[in-house]
Amino acid sequence: MRFKHRSTVAAVAAWAALFQIAIAGHAAEAGPAELAYQITAKRPADRVSVQSGDQRVVFTVESPSGIGQAEIVRRDRAWPPSVTIHLALRGLEQFRVKAGDTELGVSVSSHDQGRRVRVWKAADERAALADDDPLLPQVRLLDKEGKPTDKGPPEIAAIEIVLPAALLKSQPKTIEFSWIDFYR
Repeated sequence: MRFKHRSTVAAVAAWAALFQIAIAGHAAEAGPAELAYQITAKRPADRVSVQSGDQRVVFTVESPSGIGQAEIVRRDRAWPPSVTIHLALRGLEQFRVKAGDTELGVSVSSHDQGRRVRVWKAADERAALADDDPLLPQVRLLDKEGKPTDKGPPEIAAIEIVLPAALLKSQPKTIEFSWIDFYR
């Protein structure tokens, strides 16, 4: 009789422990945006902050030198439908983002010649992506008030790159990206 009682107590304790682990796991998923991602900037002076909602996450990059790299590792089960990288830069000579096996490049011309924004895939910088390519990110140039502008520097205060859903379709664990505001 004593043995049966001890095994019942042990079983109840085991179920209680499993319940607590399940509750803790659920609380971690619902926690602040900072807990959902591990963000590492290569340069100590660079900062990448995160703001998220149910369907969107925005990573804001502040880079005093204008040149840097960062890595974002998702801790949640999946990326939200909308992932934006907000660069607090006035220009963008080159931006590269890699997710899984796919790498994209973006540049924003400082001149009014032709298209201001150019996007390409992988190492083929000469072949711009077509307007209907599913890997084409949405690139927004923002003025000091955060409103869209089609003007070049010095009117540009930030550049937002909304990553295409096709880039994150396979749910890669990591997004790596680098930026250069203007070549020196």
